Amino acid sequence: MCFIDRSNHEPQPVYIHTVSHTWNGKSLSHGGSTQNTAELEGEEAIDTRAGKFVCARFLWHTQFGFGLRIWTIGSDMILARVEVVGGGRERTYYDLAAHKETRVEAPDA
Repeated sequence: MCFIDRSNHEPQPVYIHTVSHTWNGKSLSHGGSTQNTAELEGEEAIDTRAGKFVCARFLWHTQFGFGLRIWTIGSDMILARVEVVGGGRERTYYDLAAHKETRVEAPDA
């Protein structure tokens, strides 16, 4: 989702490399590329076990007959929540359980 144009709320191409062509881990391989679409739906504040976050919310249209609604945190696009949309698995959620930010300074040269 890092490459989604945030000024465009229409579906945009998403290119990924996956090692599981079924996305369930049952068919692991050396992987392959796939193209889907995703769209920015807006911003939303959500509560997770890791805390409350203001997130960018995306809808990712997969080739498997269901979508994934994805919430990300900040410029690093940390995954805060994933919701399965459609495909008989509606309301399946994966939430961020812990989050700690640490600033690492470069050593003096």
